[in-house]
Amino acid sequence: MTDNELKELVASIAIAQKKTDKQITELGKQIGVLGRKFGVFTEELSLPSMQKIL
Repeated sequence: MTDNELKELVASIAIAQKKTDKQITELGKQIGVLGRKFGVFTEELSLPSMQKIL
């Protein structure tokens, strides 16, 4: 493997790593939104029962 080939390989790995980091960040945001929605859904389900109990 020549120096140029090695440099190109490292550069392509760096680009792929940046794309992966962006995808992981986006996935984290999507999971956060889903978690909030599930939390609100759970609260909405339990609120009427809790009002009766309390």
